[in-house]
Amino acid sequence: MRKVSPRLVAIMMASVVSVTSIAPVIAYNHVTVNAAQLQHQAIDWTFTGNGKVDNDKIQLSGAGDNIGITNIKKEDNYAVKAKLTQGEEDGAVGVIMGAKEAKDPKKGSVVANVTPSTGAVRLICFQGGRNNDLQKEKVFDELKNKDTYDFDISVKQRHLTVKINGVKVISMEITDTIFEGKVGLISFNETMTASDFSVEDIAIPKATAHLTNLQVTGGDLDKKYTQDTNDYAITVPNTVDKLSITPTVSDNGTVTIGEQKAENGKATEVSLKIGSQEIPITVTSTNGAVETTTLHVLRNVDGSAYTVPTRPQYHFSQAMGWSNDPNGMLYYKGEWHLFFQHNQARTTWGELEWGHAVSKDLIHWEELPRPLNYQEDNGAMFSGCGVVDDENTSGLFGDEKGPGKGGLIALYTQNNELNGHRGQDQCIAYSKDNGRTWTKYKGNPILKWDEDHLKDTAFRDPKVFRHDGKWFMVLAGGILRIYSSDDLIHWNIESTYKGSDDIGNPAGLRVETECPDMYPLTADDGTTKWVISEGGRYYRIGDLKKIDGHWTFVQDKDSDRYVMNFGPHSYAAMTYYIGNGETTNGKPENRRIMINWASTWADGYCNNVDKVTGQWGYNGFFNLQTELNVKKIDGKYKLVQTPIDEYKTLRVNEAATKLEDVTIPKKTENSENLLSGVKAGQYEVVAELTPQAGTKEVGFKLRTNKSGSQETVVSYNTETKKVSINGEKSGTHPAGQQTKNIVSDAIVTEKDGKVKLDIFVDESSVEVYGQDGQVTGALAVFPSVSSTGMEVYSEGGETTGNITVYPMKSIWENKITDANTATDLYISTDSGSGEYNVGDKISVNAAISPMKADQKVTWKVSNNKSNKVKVVKTEDDELQLEALKEGSVTVTATTANGLSRSIDIFVSAADDGISLSDWKQHGGTWTISENSNSCTGEASGDAFLMSGTKISSDDYIFESDVVYHSGQAFALLFRGQNPDSTSAYAANVDTQRKGSTARIFTFGGGTGDIGKDGNYNLSEGQKYHFKVVVKGNQYKVYIEDKLVLNVRDVKVENNYKEGRYVGFNVFNGKVTFQNMKVTPLEVKVPTVSDKLALTAGEKAAIDVSNIEDNSFNIIKYKSLDKTIADVDEDGNITAKKAGTTQIETQVTTFGRSYTYKTQVTVKEKEVETPKVSITATLKGNAEKTVTTIKDVKAGDTLPAWNKAKYKAAGKKGYVFAGWTYNGKIVTKMPESDKNITLTAKFVKVTVGKAGSLSVRSKAGKGVGFVARSTQSVNKYGEKRGFRFRYSTSKKMKSAKYKTTGLAKNVYTKTGLKKGKKYYVQVRYYYYDSTNQKVYGAYSNAKSVKAN
Repeated sequence: MRKVSPRLVAIMMASVVSVTSIAPVIAYNHVTVNAAQLQHQAIDWTFTGNGKVDNDKIQLSGAGDNIGITNIKKEDNYAVKAKLTQGEEDGAVGVIMGAKEAKDPKKGSVVANVTPSTGAVRLICFQGGRNNDLQKEKVFDELKNKDTYDFDISVKQRHLTVKINGVKVISMEITDTIFEGKVGLISFNETMTASDFSVEDIAIPKATAHLTNLQVTGGDLDKKYTQDTNDYAITVPNTVDKLSITPTVSDNGTVTIGEQKAENGKATEVSLKIGSQEIPITVTSTNGAVETTTLHVLRNVDGSAYTVPTRPQYHFSQAMGWSNDPNGMLYYKGEWHLFFQHNQARTTWGELEWGHAVSKDLIHWEELPRPLNYQEDNGAMFSGCGVVDDENTSGLFGDEKGPGKGGLIALYTQNNELNGHRGQDQCIAYSKDNGRTWTKYKGNPILKWDEDHLKDTAFRDPKVFRHDGKWFMVLAGGILRIYSSDDLIHWNIESTYKGSDDIGNPAGLRVETECPDMYPLTADDGTTKWVISEGGRYYRIGDLKKIDGHWTFVQDKDSDRYVMNFGPHSYAAMTYYIGNGETTNGKPENRRIMINWASTWADGYCNNVDKVTGQWGYNGFFNLQTELNVKKIDGKYKLVQTPIDEYKTLRVNEAATKLEDVTIPKKTENSENLLSGVKAGQYEVVAELTPQAGTKEVGFKLRTNKSGSQETVVSYNTETKKVSINGEKSGTHPAGQQTKNIVSDAIVTEKDGKVKLDIFVDESSVEVYGQDGQVTGALAVFPSVSSTGMEVYSEGGETTGNITVYPMKSIWENKITDANTATDLYISTDSGSGEYNVGDKISVNAAISPMKADQKVTWKVSNNKSNKVKVVKTEDDELQLEALKEGSVTVTATTANGLSRSIDIFVSAADDGISLSDWKQHGGTWTISENSNSCTGEASGDAFLMSGTKISSDDYIFESDVVYHSGQAFALLFRGQNPDSTSAYAANVDTQRKGSTARIFTFGGGTGDIGKDGNYNLSEGQKYHFKVVVKGNQYKVYIEDKLVLNVRDVKVENNYKEGRYVGFNVFNGKVTFQNMKVTPLEVKVPTVSDKLALTAGEKAAIDVSNIEDNSFNIIKYKSLDKTIADVDEDGNITAKKAGTTQIETQVTTFGRSYTYKTQVTVKEKEVETPKVSITATLKGNAEKTVTTIKDVKAGDTLPAWNKAKYKAAGKKGYVFAGWTYNGKIVTKMPESDKNITLTAKFVKVTVGKAGSLSVRSKAGKGVGFVARSTQSVNKYGEKRGFRFRYSTSKKMKSAKYKTTGLAKNVYTKTGLKKGKKYYVQVRYYYYDSTNQKVYGAYSNAKSVKAN
């Protein structure tokens, strides 16, 4: 890197109000000049890579990025223009904006560039040395292969416009400060010359026209219209499908509403889609100034959305689309605000924004227009939090500070993830109208990952609380950090929890999590304890103390990392921030209330739920809200969780079933079920149970059906003192569903052994609270609508107690109707995927919307002629089958009013999958799921998990879904030597190896990297399907079905020639591997004839069979006695004299070598008796006579087909294959004592797509290229011909052609333009029996630069 300071002219146009003076790169001075002046200023440049100034032009050249940064610093309202001339290379040229450091522009900057060879335009953001695209790459044909590119870029009122050669290529809103900084130029693998470079300020005129009044018909503004407010919220029912908007505009301004031109004082109708949307109302003054007022509108779903099967009836769920983590929750002015990760347009994860709902009672919720939407320049709005900045410490609510002067603040993570990942940053938004509309802070981001002590891109999920007169923030996405701030904008690190090299953590505590929360609670003994929640899965208890000037969490001595929710479906727990002085029902509101997302990322479960609930338009709901307290239990402070009291208002007390002082009999075949008469789908069970002598287990079977195929079991084990949930028969199981071994920690019962269970059952949820909240567990379940039975049981002995079952009212009662006519039908299988193995039991279930409709259907099984499945039992809404044979069948359900839907069921033979239960861990931390189809590895350095199951074949396909959470690298291991060793090949992806992230190398010895590297970009948090095909020494790696690596290990003898164990590796990161499977492949062992009998002078060929077609096969032959029989390189044997010898054949296929010996016995040639001379007539196509041969004898050689002489008797498109006699092909004149006729046999010519082509620039004299293909002769002796073509267009427009004929497979072309890129193709042809060419398809085009 070097710095030069030549005088490069920057022309500041006359319209400019102010310009940046030219100063050393370390200083920035602003000089105001007269608008009429024409300024010429010198610019200082700082170069990274190869750059210089030559004759007032900037030149950048060389491999990689070469960058020149000026000393001109801009924020908003500026324009950059440059004329960029490209060189001869195949790279990219562009302009840089927002460079934070001239000496290291990749620490922070934005690049707009074009690749001349393709016309592709990209907008790239650098941060901390990483980058991502701000928009998806776009290709413009009109920008291909131009010599010069005129860039015209404007950043105006936080809107970016990029024009190249007059073509508008980018237009986008800016919500970040990424464009604030210095400007410059960049080239990548390209020589670039820049001229006419200028930077101008854009004058922003003051608006003269304003929106003075606004009337809306069809919906109400959330507040009265005033000119001082630019954002309004409107919520309308589903029946309102349009708004009528009447704007009043002053001073001759023009107005648009959305994309419609509107008239002053007249109504404009705007159609509404279901869900959230924004309607901008833009007023333009005569001088071009623009003012925009935005209506944030939510059109609600139809009430039927709340009556579909699976819809929870007293758990909150969003009306439509996807949801995950709760975030931003707060209580302010008598309203509870629940924000959550949301995408209303899809039912799987992606392109996240925030959803928003409010409630007066924490039970009944109303959704509001989305508060924070997906932003084009920074991607998804990840999790965060909300606080009440009552005293306006942030200064975002005006100049006045003090109680009541502030408003609401949301802090969130921007993910920066489009096509790459430049790391995660923290941002804020604020609301002045009780959370109805939100404004993103123009100074975002307020905290960047590369400013953090740990320098880790996994930097997300901020949760803020107030303590000791300061704001504190916990955030993680990996390692926990604690920050502090006085104003919510400027943050200082207090402590980190990596366990080493930390700030403010002298105890070396390691805390690694997502979605952290931290809060104080007063224990039952009056002690204040601080709780750290690790995503709602685990928690720690301790104190928040100031140690050596740093606020630090100190975990209690002898305390542990405790389970927060033992069920699998409870994640990302968050508590509400409660504003000062808030009350509930006249009493101070000081409860600590928490809510969780009722799902999990484990095993891809949450996205797989789409297969179940996505049919009904949503995916995701939330657990019950719980009040948190701390109690001392067995001498240790523990967290207890109890459902908030508000849920008691949903109990239908008059319909409750109460069993007081009852005895639950010992479970036998004939024992009484005390709850046999209770039928419900949504209810609460309150039980106090005292197991008697001999009782081992007491519990409840919930959501049972008539056939006994469905039940969810909640039980208490008297020996372990643990509560468990079993969902093995709970209904439909989305892939990744955990169903068994869901067990709590031990609880402390009362002295008499009494255990208390509070169980909440909803349409798709079972939650249990044990012993007044000592333990809690949540399981999402998807039973049939008609599975409404329940049972209480006691195993091993009796149990006494009190049981009350409360039916629960729906929280959607004001939205739903009493409709009971079937409007939609959905069928599913209990496996969720419809895939089973032979011998499995299959349950197919029907669900009809609304839930009040008759759930009866008729069933039909088709495509089952060979009895692939057997019908076991038919119920109104369930069909039970047994899988008998491999194959697929179709099951159709039909309602009484004619609704019909089908599902395909696939039956496979025994699965070749491997079991995780036999795997061996080597380093790092590995977590293996209960259902053994998922494992997560975390490590600093290398961590390995090797299989203990030996694969049944040396060749196989090893595949796995991979969730890349964070970190540097991971690998699928194959050809493992044994489970106690890490010696294996690694199919590795390393995110820090730019441009060559994918490779195969050897672990535990060997020669290291194998073959050529590949490249595949990963995004954190995304799932990818990896497949490794292992055949001998050839290894292919596919990611998302794309071939990324295809290598041969030519040194396999020095590495791992065989190996039947597989495994996983993680390096400096966290990765989850799911749905792993190994499919054995047949290893073909070649066969060779072991004996041949020949006559001296006779010829034969060694037949090598059972060998796969592989271009790298090698076959070598050797005669052990050439005087008896010799063999050529193609395996053709010539018998020489009588005797016996051996022909040795060595076959190498896929790196495996085999040696065979063929015994050849040669006898002397017998003396032939004189043969009779006859006449032979040769005939061709359609019995046309080819020729007549006189005086021939048996054994004479038959003539070949002369294409030129015999073409009239040939067959067009067919090649001559031989002469036939009596239906058989003969090569010699057959024996006969009479004249005979032989007929030509023709075979259709098949010419495939050309596959062999290499192209290089021509060396020596002449500018051009040399193209080469491969000569070949087909099995009928026909030589291959070649026809080449070339063009400057990849689509071969205006191509030039050259036929080189049969003998020449090389085409040399000269006289071309030096440095110009050309595309070359070749096609093959053969001559047919009529002497006409038959062509095949052209090869793939290959490019070359003429030299």
